[in-house]
Amino acid sequence: MSPDLAPSRGSLQAPGRGRLVFGQMFEDHGVEVAVLPVGRVLCIASAGDTAFALATQGSEVTAVDVNPAQLRYVEHRLSGGPVELGSADRLLEVGRTLLRHTGWRRADIDGFCGLDDPAAQLEAWRDRFDTRGFRIVLGTVLSRASVHSAGFSAFTTGLGTRFDVLMRDRLTIGIGTHSNRTNPLIRRLLAGTPVPVGIPARDSVRLLQVDLLEHLERVPSGSYHGFSLSNVLDGATPQYAARLRAAVRNAAAPGAVAVYRSFAPARVAEHAIAARRDRSMLWGALEIERPSART
Repeated sequence: MSPDLAPSRGSLQAPGRGRLVFGQMFEDHGVEVAVLPVGRVLCIASAGDTAFALATQGSEVTAVDVNPAQLRYVEHRLSGGPVELGSADRLLEVGRTLLRHTGWRRADIDGFCGLDDPAAQLEAWRDRFDTRGFRIVLGTVLSRASVHSAGFSAFTTGLGTRFDVLMRDRLTIGIGTHSNRTNPLIRRLLAGTPVPVGIPARDSVRLLQVDLLEHLERVPSGSYHGFSLSNVLDGATPQYAARLRAAVRNAAAPGAVAVYRSFAPARVAEHAIAARRDRSMLWGALEIERPSART
């Protein structure tokens, strides 16, 4: 393990603390690659995909998490280790297995993932896949008890609507928006195929086991040019959110950009529209902010 992995207390960015939850991230790191400046970047470590993509782009990445299992896993991947399944990935694998018993066939899934016309995709999805059996399986796999057992229920509370209903609606929107053929995240979601991610040089990613807010409040002003903060504010109190955003503003260099995601429905239309850029198709809100420009 890297000497940077010093212990700290828990935080919202690490559900299921102490076990591997995410074997790959449920986020489209293409968003960060497109909008974050190349430079010093802070990101949530999770499974490492976003950190790897940003480091490959040329950024000096600091990846933080309070879950030591996730950090050990990122270290493992940086050293050439293969993608493994976390508890969230296993939950989806259970869903895929159940769906095979409802008539979902791998050949049909492969054909669907090869389509490149969103209108044709949407028609095929509604005719072939969005069945009563799919809705039952989705409701079971994404039930409150299931997501709690997988270790990420903190991110799915207070949504106002059942999590499975939200995910089904977002899949429908995303399938009608993005070309399946050029979207590796749809193949991962439906078939379990890992998303290809280049592995950067080990010294381009610094791993820290630390509470995100504590780290941000300790670093000098202007430390980072970019922030990839996943959905750390899901489930957070208003006080925590205000403190975190203030810390991000203080740590932001001139021209810095911060990316936040949320499972919750967007409260601002702009964030709902931006969420459609993420090809994972799971997010309700995506906020792209210039914290150094805010007063």
